Amino acid sequence: MCAGRARAPRTVYQGPSQAQIDAQNQQMEMARRQAEEANLRMQSQLDQQIAAANAESERSRASLAEQTAAMATEAAAVVAQAAPYATAVTYEAPAAGLALTTDPASQRKKKPAAGLTIAPAGAAAAAGAGLNIGT
Repeated sequence: MCAGRARAPRTVYQGPSQAQIDAQNQQMEMARRQAEEANLRMQSQLDQQIAAANAESERSRASLAEQTAAMATEAAAVVAQAAPYATAVTYEAPAAGLALTTDPASQRKKKPAAGLTIAPAGAAAAAGAGLNIGT
């Protein structure tokens, strides 16, 4: 028989020790520092690439401006050189007797044949003759 009263079970929580918590915190801090260093390295590389691209773009703009100026100078020289050879357009009436003439249009129009023509039974059924379905 049971000699005593019933007791509630005793629950004891045993989590990680303070040493384990400190070790995890130290690992987290080290991982955070490594991520920051990696981000700084990547940022410096990106800054260098952007600076190089901007410099190249500026060189291209300068080269394009030089080429545009050279072409404008060349075009002005061509126009100045061609000025003595400028042409003028004049209009003259055609010489008499050389004008082209046409016959007057006929007033009568051809009328299409009226009605439907059906091929006789003896005619061969070929494309374009009579009623051909499916050919």
